[in-house]
Amino acid sequence: MLQATSSIPTDISQGLNTITAWIKLWGVPLAGIGTISMALLQTAKNVFPLRQRFQELRIRAWLTARDAKNAANAEKDLIALAMAGDRTAFYNSDIDQLCTQIKSSLTAALDYPMLHEALISCLASSASETDLENLFNPPHADVFLKGAPQSTPEEREAIRRYATAKTRVGVEMRCAIDAIESAISFRWKRTLQIASLFLSAIVGVIALHISGSPGLRPTLGASIVIGLLAGFLAPVARDLVAAIENWRGN
Repeated sequence: MLQATSSIPTDISQGLNTITAWIKLWGVPLAGIGTISMALLQTAKNVFPLRQRFQELRIRAWLTARDAKNAANAEKDLIALAMAGDRTAFYNSDIDQLCTQIKSSLTAALDYPMLHEALISCLASSASETDLENLFNPPHADVFLKGAPQSTPEEREAIRRYATAKTRVGVEMRCAIDAIESAISFRWKRTLQIASLFLSAIVGVIALHISGSPGLRPTLGASIVIGLLAGFLAPVARDLVAAIENWRGN
């Protein structure tokens, strides 16, 4: 009984050594492949306007799906409000920063709805027709300048309808922006993950071809396994590199 108990630490040690050997044999090379693929992707993102084109296509498609008639004018108005007409800076921003800029510009659009009718129609396409009609037909400016005692019941009711419609449409527009932010962020990350899988498979196949073993040719199954494993390890390697850089910076 004592001998069986005393052998447990030895078994654990042997098991850990086996795991360590497996990591050295497979984990380190696959992590290296993943790191190379992520470095290549990052270089491509820095050199080519990949994110800019991706976000431009997605936002255009989103605006068209909501209101095809006003989509083009809404896009121009959106860029003018959010980024002073700079299309490149608008679409090349991080999606969270881009949507923050859009939300900041909604106040101007809602304060002057007749000047931004196409944009409001796209972003608030799910709002009720009554709210949109009340927003696009506000009471005369003189009505707002009157005090409550001088206003007629009809004028006070018109102001109430306008304020309510403005609030509801504003909420609808902000919810729409949150939705497109989540959709673009998810699709961009998924696109990078898929690209990383294919790129890792290519790097792994190249590594096998230039290996020192003569006559060694990777099979299709080996290439797929290498691509999948290295692709899944690529984000981990990227996070480790980012953590190391952050640690060095501190």
